[in-house]
Amino acid sequence: MFDLKRVDEYLTARTWIRSVSEVGQVSLGSRRYGMGTAWAGQTVSISFDPEQRQFVFAQVKPKTKRGQRLPDLPPVRRDARGLSVEEITGLPTALEDLPVRQLVLPLSMCYPQPISQGV
Repeated sequence: MFDLKRVDEYLTARTWIRSVSEVGQVSLGSRRYGMGTAWAGQTVSISFDPEQRQFVFAQVKPKTKRGQRLPDLPPVRRDARGLSVEEITGLPTALEDLPVRQLVLPLSMCYPQPISQGV
């Protein structure tokens, strides 16, 4: 019943703004994405490409450093992580992947005392 396409539609309709760390990383959800040190200190907008299942990181506005304007950087794509059915739901994708166990329930557990006739 879980539909990954609906998750993709939800993500596609959103844009996030994040600051890139001094080591060139961005956090989105509980995941970190490496952008490279050229991106350090920059602000990025993040969108989702459902066709490629990637996040697209684009520079919001190049910052200046000591009066020098930093260069414009082309958008960076990173594979989306944490978006599989298993990771989102915690369940295997197919029922045949579930462990098969038969519940062994002795009849004596249901009726620990003998059933008397005529009660």
